[in-house]
Amino acid sequence: MVGLIAVVVVAGLVLGYLWKKKGAFSGYTASVYVSPTKQAQWQSEIDATGSISAIKGIMLRAEVSGQVTKISFKSGQAIEKDAPMIQIYPDVLNAQLKRAQSALILANMEYERGRKLIDKNVMSQQDFDKLNAQYQQAQSSVDELQAQLRQHNITAPFAGRAGLRRVSLGDHLSPGDAIVNLQQLDPIRLEFSVPEVYLAQLAVGQRVELMPASNPHQSYEGQIYAIDSAVDPQTRSVDVWANVPNKDEALLPGTFAKVRLFAGRERTVTVVPQTALVYDLAGTFVYEAKDNTAKKVRVTIGERRGSEVEILTGLAPNVPIVTAGQVKLFDGAHLKVETPQPEKQPTSADTAEK
Repeated sequence: MVGLIAVVVVAGLVLGYLWKKKGAFSGYTASVYVSPTKQAQWQSEIDATGSISAIKGIMLRAEVSGQVTKISFKSGQAIEKDAPMIQIYPDVLNAQLKRAQSALILANMEYERGRKLIDKNVMSQQDFDKLNAQYQQAQSSVDELQAQLRQHNITAPFAGRAGLRRVSLGDHLSPGDAIVNLQQLDPIRLEFSVPEVYLAQLAVGQRVELMPASNPHQSYEGQIYAIDSAVDPQTRSVDVWANVPNKDEALLPGTFAKVRLFAGRERTVTVVPQTALVYDLAGTFVYEAKDNTAKKVRVTIGERRGSEVEILTGLAPNVPIVTAGQVKLFDGAHLKVETPQPEKQPTSADTAEK
């Protein structure tokens, strides 16, 4: 008898609770913000890491031994193509070149005289051939000395920016000694690798975006200009090079960078703000605002970009959904749609108070 009374009491309490809850829910209205789903044009994105290098970059080195007699640049200076860089004691070669040039002038005179004589059949062909050989030999001596002088007067092979100078006036250099680092900084090259599963999506001309480690909040855009002809069997990835404009020369060779590659064709997608998503044990859903009533809709999500997420299934474009206030919602709840307040612009009075 006591057990039966206890069951009746518990049942009454439960029914009373449910009745009160139902009554509370029937008059409940949630204040929410609503916005429609929209369509956007997205490309597939591939994230990678890479490094920055110079398209043209070398360490200038001495080709001959000798004392540095002239330095024509400063550390960090912008250098034009063929600009003189350093001079290694050239006096001996200059003297030898003058002697060789004088011999060339004499050999040329003898050759021209012989050519006139052979035209008149006064000189034999054998004697004329000797004069021609002497002239060619004198010309070769001049060319050789001029080439040696170029090795003593080092110039920039391309336009770029000089690094730190490694030599001083009066230093004695040996072949191979470092002089200065010369790098072409605009444009600059981005080197990165892409897994082989994306190989079919790669193409020359595709857009890339890089964020250097030195300034991760700044992004630079470039284009792929070369893709390796083979996949690395160790990493199962392919090397890719991109050309990136660097007008301000803020990107330096050797810098690590995060890379985003925009591959494939653009596609039309349905997107919603990430704040609209709600999660439970069954997956992901959003609340559709239909006739001022919350309707729970299951969705399948795709890529995320910034504050937006792609909806693969569950929603069509221009469907109003709840973007804020979901924590107070349940399926079938009444909605009061709020209008976001525009940000207040500072006035002269506000500025004066500060």
